[in-house]
Amino acid sequence: MNILVHLFFAPDDDEVILGNFIADYIRGFNRLKSYTKNIQKGIKLHQWIDNYSDSNSSVKKSIRRLNPLLQHYAPVAVDIIYDHFMANHWEQFATKPFLIAINEFYILLENNYNILPTKAQKAVDHMITNNWLLMYKDISGLQNVFEWMSGKTSFDSELPSAVEVLLDNYSEFENDFLVFIQKMMIDFKNSEIYRYINK
Repeated sequence: MNILVHLFFAPDDDEVILGNFIADYIRGFNRLKSYTKNIQKGIKLHQWIDNYSDSNSSVKKSIRRLNPLLQHYAPVAVDIIYDHFMANHWEQFATKPFLIAINEFYILLENNYNILPTKAQKAVDHMITNNWLLMYKDISGLQNVFEWMSGKTSFDSELPSAVEVLLDNYSEFENDFLVFIQKMMIDFKNSEIYRYINK
């Protein structure tokens, strides 16, 4: 769910960006093979980012802060919280301004809407209509995102309560994110996936 972190690490290639976005909606090797080579690169990039995040010590530290309350939804909440910090620190790390980056992303999704999996189309409809990625910047917007996601869970997820935990530990979460993103930028540049998507 950390859309902005994934977008940040994608190269300036429309198909790789698309693959990076739809990866969570693709199931099965045969379905993967139905996409172009560059979309497949994006899907594999997404998988690398997820695997890296899952094993990162800063991410695990953030999850522990939410774990007593959110239990197995804690990793989902951390993804969204990290996108909040990605939105607010975007210009510190990226060359393209945040508003331009997300508007270009929206346009790309709209122009390629027909090739998106059905569930991805529904997510895109909501994301663009409500300017979800811009909402990540503000606490009130973050609250709205958590409430919307909570309504999609099969039982009470306590996701909206994540905002209270964030506010009570804001600097700690922010520090976790900054340590995570700066280490990931170094490790990414030295990774096989970086060479693969750029060849």
